[in-house]
Amino acid sequence: MPIGSMLNQKPVRPFKLCKGEWTPSLLNIDQTIVTIKIGPSAKEYTIHRELLCRASPYFDRAFKRDFVEAQDRVISLADVSTETFDVFQEWVYSGTLTFPYDVTQLGKAKPGAELCSECKKELPSGNEEMNPLGEWAEDLLELYVFADKYDTLLLRREIMITYQLMGEVHNTYPGWFMVSKAFAELPHNSQFCSYLVDAYRRWWDPRKGVCKCRPSEEHEAFRASENLPPAFMYQLMTRYGQNCRIASVLLMLNWCKFHEHANEDDIEACQTRRKADGRRAGCC
Repeated sequence: MPIGSMLNQKPVRPFKLCKGEWTPSLLNIDQTIVTIKIGPSAKEYTIHRELLCRASPYFDRAFKRDFVEAQDRVISLADVSTETFDVFQEWVYSGTLTFPYDVTQLGKAKPGAELCSECKKELPSGNEEMNPLGEWAEDLLELYVFADKYDTLLLRREIMITYQLMGEVHNTYPGWFMVSKAFAELPHNSQFCSYLVDAYRRWWDPRKGVCKCRPSEEHEAFRASENLPPAFMYQLMTRYGQNCRIASVLLMLNWCKFHEHANEDDIEACQTRRKADGRRAGCC
Protein backbone atom coordinates (compact mmCIF):
# COMPACT_ATOMS: atom_id res chain seq x y z
CA MET A 1 0.00 0.00 0.00
CA PRO A 2 1.49 3.40 -0.92
CA ILE A 3 1.94 5.49 2.20
CA GLY A 4 -0.21 8.29 0.82
CA SER A 5 -3.15 5.96 0.17
CA MET A 6 -3.49 5.39 3.91
CA LEU A 7 -4.89 8.92 4.14
CA ASN A 8 -7.75 8.04 1.79
CA GLN A 9 -9.04 5.08 3.75
CA LYS A 10 -12.22 5.22 5.79
CA PRO A 11 -11.66 6.53 9.31
CA VAL A 12 -10.70 3.89 11.83
CA ARG A 13 -11.10 3.96 15.57
CA PRO A 14 -7.97 3.06 17.53
CA PHE A 15 -8.45 0.31 20.06
CA LYS A 16 -6.03 1.96 22.46
CA LEU A 17 -4.65 5.46 22.02
CA CYS A 18 -1.80 4.75 24.42
CA LYS A 19 1.59 4.50 22.80
CA GLY A 20 3.37 1.22 23.33
CA GLU A 21 7.07 0.51 23.53
CA TRP A 22 7.60 0.93 19.79
CA THR A 23 8.20 4.64 19.09
CA PRO A 24 8.91 5.08 15.37
CA SER A 25 10.41 8.22 13.87
CA LEU A 26 11.21 9.22 10.29
CA LEU A 27 13.86 11.70 11.39
CA ASN A 28 17.45 10.90 10.50
CA ILE A 29 16.77 7.49 8.99
CA ASP A 30 17.62 5.97 5.64
CA GLN A 31 14.82 6.90 3.23
CA THR A 32 15.06 3.70 1.18
CA ILE A 33 11.59 2.32 0.38
CA VAL A 34 10.88 -1.39 -0.04
CA THR A 35 7.85 -3.23 -1.39
CA ILE A 36 5.97 -6.00 0.40
CA LYS A 37 3.58 -8.12 -1.69
CA ILE A 38 0.79 -9.46 0.50
CA GLY A 39 -1.63 -12.34 0.06
CA PRO A 40 -2.50 -14.49 -2.97
CA SER A 41 -3.29 -11.33 -4.96
CA ALA A 42 0.18 -9.92 -4.20
CA LYS A 43 -1.16 -6.54 -3.16
CA GLU A 44 1.77 -4.15 -2.96
CA TYR A 45 2.64 -2.13 0.14
CA THR A 46 5.52 0.34 0.30
CA ILE A 47 7.28 0.99 3.57
CA HIS A 48 10.51 2.54 4.83
CA ARG A 49 13.13 -0.20 4.96
CA GLU A 50 14.84 1.22 8.06
CA LEU A 51 11.65 1.23 10.15
CA LEU A 52 10.72 -2.25 8.99
CA CYS A 53 14.17 -3.65 9.76
CA ARG A 54 14.27 -2.03 13.19
CA ALA A 55 10.91 -3.57 14.04
CA SER A 56 11.72 -7.07 12.79
CA PRO A 57 15.00 -9.02 12.61
CA TYR A 58 13.31 -11.18 9.97
CA PHE A 59 13.00 -8.25 7.56
CA ASP A 60 16.41 -6.97 8.59
CA ARG A 61 17.94 -10.26 7.46
CA ALA A 62 15.89 -10.28 4.26
CA PHE A 63 16.62 -6.73 3.15
CA LYS A 64 20.12 -6.05 4.45
CA ARG A 65 22.02 -9.15 3.43
CA ASP A 66 23.07 -10.47 0.07
CA PHE A 67 19.71 -12.03 -0.72
CA VAL A 68 17.56 -11.54 -3.80
CA GLU A 69 15.09 -9.55 -1.66
CA ALA A 70 17.84 -7.14 -0.64
CA GLN A 71 18.81 -6.51 -4.25
CA ASP A 72 15.27 -6.18 -5.61
CA ARG A 73 13.86 -4.48 -2.47
CA VAL A 74 10.77 -6.67 -2.84
CA ILE A 75 9.51 -9.54 -0.71
CA SER A 76 6.33 -11.62 -1.05
CA LEU A 77 4.29 -12.87 1.92
CA ALA A 78 1.54 -14.97 0.35
CA ASP A 79 0.40 -16.37 3.72
CA VAL A 80 -0.47 -12.96 5.21
CA SER A 81 -3.85 -11.26 4.79
CA THR A 82 -4.10 -7.66 3.68
CA GLU A 83 -6.20 -6.91 6.77
CA THR A 84 -3.38 -8.09 9.03
CA PHE A 85 -0.71 -6.20 7.13
CA ASP A 86 -2.82 -3.02 7.17
CA VAL A 87 -2.72 -3.07 10.97
CA PHE A 88 0.97 -3.96 11.01
CA GLN A 89 1.89 -1.10 8.68
CA GLU A 90 -0.11 1.35 10.77
CA TRP A 91 1.68 0.13 13.89
CA VAL A 92 5.12 0.46 12.25
CA TYR A 93 4.47 4.13 11.47
CA SER A 94 2.42 5.16 14.51
CA GLY A 95 3.19 2.72 17.33
CA THR A 96 -0.57 2.33 17.87
CA LEU A 97 -2.77 -0.70 17.20
CA THR A 98 -5.67 0.37 14.98
CA PHE A 99 -8.57 -1.68 13.60
CA PRO A 100 -10.98 -0.91 10.71
CA TYR A 101 -14.23 -1.24 12.65
CA ASP A 102 -15.96 0.35 15.60
CA VAL A 103 -14.54 -1.25 18.72
CA THR A 104 -16.97 0.72 20.87
CA GLN A 105 -19.22 -2.32 20.34
CA LEU A 106 -17.00 -4.33 22.67
CA GLY A 107 -19.01 -5.58 25.58
CA LYS A 108 -22.34 -4.76 23.96
CA ALA A 109 -24.77 -7.30 22.63
CA LYS A 110 -26.19 -8.60 19.39
CA PRO A 111 -29.92 -8.09 18.77
CA GLY A 112 -32.40 -10.86 19.36
CA ALA A 113 -31.02 -13.15 22.04
CA GLU A 114 -32.19 -14.05 25.53
CA LEU A 115 -29.81 -13.50 28.42
CA CYS A 116 -29.46 -15.30 31.71
CA SER A 117 -30.01 -13.26 34.86
CA GLU A 118 -26.28 -12.88 35.51
CA CYS A 119 -25.50 -11.59 32.03
CA LYS A 120 -28.45 -9.18 32.09
CA LYS A 121 -26.79 -7.41 35.00
CA GLU A 122 -23.77 -6.63 32.82
CA LEU A 123 -25.62 -5.14 29.85
CA PRO A 124 -27.88 -2.09 29.49
CA SER A 125 -30.42 -4.11 27.51
CA GLY A 126 -31.72 -7.58 28.31
CA ASN A 127 -32.92 -8.62 24.86
CA GLU A 128 -29.58 -8.92 23.12
CA GLU A 129 -26.96 -11.62 22.69
CA MET A 130 -23.76 -11.21 24.63
CA ASN A 131 -20.70 -10.44 22.51
CA PRO A 132 -18.09 -9.31 25.04
CA LEU A 133 -15.00 -9.28 22.86
CA GLY A 134 -16.25 -9.04 19.30
CA GLU A 135 -14.07 -9.65 16.26
CA TRP A 136 -11.07 -7.76 17.58
CA ALA A 137 -9.79 -10.82 19.47
CA GLU A 138 -9.58 -12.95 16.32
CA ASP A 139 -7.91 -10.12 14.41
CA LEU A 140 -5.37 -9.68 17.20
CA LEU A 141 -4.59 -13.39 17.11
CA GLU A 142 -3.95 -13.20 13.36
CA LEU A 143 -1.64 -10.27 14.05
CA TYR A 144 0.14 -12.17 16.83
CA VAL A 145 0.71 -15.15 14.51
CA PHE A 146 2.21 -12.72 11.99
CA ALA A 147 4.41 -11.12 14.67
CA ASP A 148 5.58 -14.55 15.80
CA LYS A 149 6.40 -15.83 12.32
CA TYR A 150 8.09 -12.62 11.24
CA ASP A 151 9.92 -12.00 14.50
CA THR A 152 8.39 -8.72 15.70
CA LEU A 153 8.85 -8.82 19.47
CA LEU A 154 7.50 -5.39 20.39
CA LEU A 155 4.34 -6.01 18.38
CA ARG A 156 3.81 -9.34 20.15
CA ARG A 157 4.23 -7.55 23.46
CA GLU A 158 1.72 -4.83 22.58
CA ILE A 159 -0.82 -7.42 21.41
CA MET A 160 -0.34 -9.36 24.64
CA ILE A 161 -0.93 -6.23 26.73
CA THR A 162 -4.08 -5.52 24.72
CA TYR A 163 -5.46 -9.01 25.39
CA GLN A 164 -4.59 -8.71 29.07
CA LEU A 165 -6.27 -5.33 29.37
CA MET A 166 -9.51 -6.49 27.78
CA GLY A 167 -9.50 -9.67 29.83
CA GLU A 168 -9.43 -7.54 32.96
CA VAL A 169 -11.97 -5.01 31.68
CA HIS A 170 -14.52 -7.68 30.73
CA ASN A 171 -13.45 -10.31 33.28
CA THR A 172 -13.48 -12.90 30.54
CA TYR A 173 -11.18 -14.99 28.37
CA PRO A 174 -10.80 -15.82 24.65
CA GLY A 175 -13.23 -18.42 23.31
CA TRP A 176 -12.56 -22.05 22.42
CA PHE A 177 -12.11 -21.16 18.77
CA MET A 178 -9.20 -18.93 19.76
CA VAL A 179 -7.59 -21.79 21.67
CA SER A 180 -7.80 -24.15 18.69
CA LYS A 181 -6.45 -21.55 16.29
CA ALA A 182 -3.62 -20.45 18.58
CA PHE A 183 -2.39 -23.99 19.24
CA ALA A 184 -2.66 -24.81 15.53
CA GLU A 185 -0.68 -21.80 14.34
CA LEU A 186 1.74 -20.97 17.17
CA PRO A 187 4.45 -22.96 18.95
CA HIS A 188 2.84 -24.62 21.97
CA ASN A 189 5.43 -23.02 24.24
CA SER A 190 4.70 -19.51 22.97
CA GLN A 191 3.74 -16.92 25.55
CA PHE A 192 0.34 -16.50 23.93
CA CYS A 193 -0.44 -20.19 24.38
CA SER A 194 0.76 -19.98 27.98
CA TYR A 195 -1.52 -17.00 28.49
CA LEU A 196 -4.52 -18.98 27.20
CA VAL A 197 -3.81 -21.86 29.58
CA ASP A 198 -3.49 -19.56 32.58
CA ALA A 199 -6.56 -17.55 31.52
CA TYR A 200 -8.70 -20.69 31.41
CA ARG A 201 -7.27 -21.87 34.70
CA ARG A 202 -8.21 -18.57 36.27
CA TRP A 203 -11.63 -17.90 34.75
CA TRP A 204 -13.11 -21.14 33.44
CA ASP A 205 -14.92 -23.52 35.78
CA PRO A 206 -15.43 -26.84 33.91
CA ARG A 207 -18.18 -27.81 36.37
CA LYS A 208 -20.32 -24.95 35.06
CA GLY A 209 -19.68 -25.47 31.37
CA VAL A 210 -20.32 -22.50 29.09
CA CYS A 211 -22.93 -19.85 29.86
CA LYS A 212 -25.88 -20.12 27.45
CA CYS A 213 -25.37 -16.48 26.55
CA ARG A 214 -21.98 -17.15 25.00
CA PRO A 215 -21.90 -17.36 21.18
CA SER A 216 -23.21 -20.67 19.84
CA GLU A 217 -19.84 -21.72 18.40
CA GLU A 218 -18.47 -21.87 21.94
CA HIS A 219 -21.20 -24.34 22.93
CA GLU A 220 -20.27 -26.56 20.01
CA ALA A 221 -16.59 -26.41 20.92
CA PHE A 222 -17.34 -27.12 24.56
CA ARG A 223 -19.44 -30.17 23.69
CA ALA A 224 -16.65 -31.36 21.41
CA SER A 225 -13.87 -30.57 23.86
CA GLU A 226 -12.17 -33.86 23.05
CA ASN A 227 -11.27 -32.22 19.73
CA LEU A 228 -9.45 -29.36 21.40
CA PRO A 229 -5.66 -29.32 21.00
CA PRO A 230 -4.16 -32.10 23.15
CA ALA A 231 -1.28 -29.82 24.12
CA PHE A 232 -3.72 -27.25 25.51
CA MET A 233 -5.76 -29.83 27.40
CA TYR A 234 -2.61 -31.42 28.83
CA GLN A 235 -1.27 -28.09 30.07
CA LEU A 236 -4.66 -27.08 31.46
CA MET A 237 -5.27 -30.39 33.23
CA THR A 238 -1.76 -30.23 34.64
CA ARG A 239 -2.62 -26.85 36.13
CA TYR A 240 -5.81 -28.30 37.63
CA GLY A 241 -3.97 -31.38 38.89
CA GLN A 242 -1.44 -29.22 40.66
CA ASN A 243 -4.28 -27.26 42.25
CA CYS A 244 -2.48 -24.11 41.23
CA ARG A 245 -5.39 -21.73 40.67
CA ILE A 246 -3.88 -19.20 43.06
CA ALA A 247 -0.57 -19.41 41.22
CA SER A 248 -2.38 -18.92 37.90
CA VAL A 249 -4.19 -15.87 39.25
CA LEU A 250 -0.90 -14.39 40.39
CA LEU A 251 0.67 -15.09 37.00
CA MET A 252 -2.27 -13.43 35.25
CA LEU A 253 -1.80 -10.38 37.44
CA ASN A 254 1.91 -10.38 36.63
CA TRP A 255 1.39 -9.31 33.04
CA CYS A 256 5.10 -9.14 32.29
CA LYS A 257 5.36 -12.91 32.65
CA PHE A 258 3.98 -13.14 29.10
CA HIS A 259 5.95 -10.26 27.56
CA GLU A 260 9.28 -11.95 26.71
CA HIS A 261 11.35 -9.39 28.61
CA ALA A 262 15.11 -9.71 28.43
CA ASN A 263 15.89 -8.66 32.01
CA GLU A 264 14.58 -6.98 35.17
CA ASP A 265 15.26 -3.48 33.82
CA ASP A 266 13.07 -4.28 30.82
CA ILE A 267 10.29 -5.46 33.15
CA GLU A 268 10.51 -2.33 35.28
CA ALA A 269 10.36 -0.10 32.20
CA CYS A 270 7.29 -1.96 30.90
CA GLN A 271 5.52 -1.61 34.23
CA THR A 272 6.33 2.10 34.39
CA ARG A 273 4.92 2.73 30.91
CA ARG A 274 1.73 0.80 31.64
CA LYS A 275 1.24 2.53 34.96
CA ALA A 276 1.58 5.90 33.22
CA ASP A 277 -1.07 5.14 30.57
CA GLY A 278 -3.51 3.34 32.87
CA ARG A 279 -2.78 -0.27 31.91
CA ARG A 280 -1.82 -1.05 35.45
CA ALA A 281 -2.08 -4.75 36.29
CA GLY A 282 1.23 -6.09 37.48
CA CYS A 283 2.55 -2.58 38.02
CA CYS A 284 1.83 -2.14 41.69
